[in-house]
Amino acid sequence: MFRLTGSGRRAARRTGGPCGTGGPGRTGRLKLIGRLRPTGRLGPTGKPGPTGRLRSRLRLTGRLGPTRWPRNRLKPTRRPTSKLSPTHWLGSRLRTVKLRELRTRTRMVLALATLLALVCTLLLDGYLHAEVGNDARVYRSHASRTVPDRLRKGGPVITFDHRGKATEHVIPSKTIALTFDDGPDPRWTPEILDVLRRHKVRGTFFVLGQMVIRHPELVRRMRAAGHEVGVHTFSHVDLSYQDKGRMDRELAQSQLALAGAAAITSSLFRAPYASKVRALDDRTWPVQQHIGSKGYISAFVDTDSEDWKRPR
Repeated sequence: MFRLTGSGRRAARRTGGPCGTGGPGRTGRLKLIGRLRPTGRLGPTGKPGPTGRLRSRLRLTGRLGPTRWPRNRLKPTRRPTSKLSPTHWLGSRLRTVKLRELRTRTRMVLALATLLALVCTLLLDGYLHAEVGNDARVYRSHASRTVPDRLRKGGPVITFDHRGKATEHVIPSKTIALTFDDGPDPRWTPEILDVLRRHKVRGTFFVLGQMVIRHPELVRRMRAAGHEVGVHTFSHVDLSYQDKGRMDRELAQSQLALAGAAAITSSLFRAPYASKVRALDDRTWPVQQHIGSKGYISAFVDTDSEDWKRPR
């Protein structure tokens, strides 16, 4: 005995037979799908007992006739959809718009931050290599109406007192002071130090702050060998084109570099591109006055080897 459950039972009642007007056509047939599940207790042979029943589902296959089914029975059942109120819909829409705006702003902020970091990196690199604004310009000597004649004809060392008066100092006769600029260089400075040690000679190294940061061990080696260390600015810019604020920064950064590398400071100074005292003019003289007001001793040269002109 089979018991039709659910839609299968209702479908069977509607067909009325294999060839009726309310059932499948000639090819229509009933098809059992699924498994037959016995209900109730099973007998000793494994078959349903007197009260056992088999349940299955029937599916109608084939073409149906022209019979019209009752509307109330064939009407598909759909899950009720919740209708949003205008206020709820407007709030949801506004939240979506705000999320889109937030994502757009986040992307713009990230792009601007990346661009700003790139610009800062380029500016820092240009500053360290003296390639920003007036850093790469070199001043050529012109008139010297404001420079005292006694200084231009005096010794290679100039100092200033607290009143701003300049005094020239002459090197004693039969005295040679060896000075080296633009270091410390990882290739040439060690060789120079070896030569000086071999001949038991001491020198003065006017170093760049940016090079001191890169090679602090060479500065410590200079001091250990008894050599003097002076300031040659931080980035080797021509101070003739810089304002006083930039000059002060060049000096301060150089002192910080020396303090960090060898725990020293220096009052010796040589300006980049400086040569002999007679080359002082109306443009470079104010630079020396400002540097001297900070307590620095300006050192010039009277004999230039011009080794920078030789090929390396």
